[in-house]
Amino acid sequence: MRQYPITVVGDAYKGSKENKIRKAQESWRIANKIEKHINNIMKGLPENCIKMFKSYIVASEINEDPETVRKLIMGIDGGSYGMTLYKGDYKKAISHLPSQH
Repeated sequence: MRQYPITVVGDAYKGSKENKIRKAQESWRIANKIEKHINNIMKGLPENCIKMFKSYIVASEINEDPETVRKLIMGIDGGSYGMTLYKGDYKKAISHLPSQH
């Protein structure tokens, strides 16, 4: 689980091949969209809360390729389906979760 706000990082290609440069630039463009989108949602939520973001839903909301979004979200400590963020104090945020018996 990551704390809000998040930073999403694109591909780190530093070579000279034009096609790979364009792919890395596109990755950074999408990473920026993901970061802004998720941080804007979290900004509007109350303190000490937890929110799950599914990669395919984020991809749909920002109109980007689901596989690219999934890979970028996985790169910031997410799982294969998405990521969970908390806002505020971690202990207070998890105390609001329903107990599992």
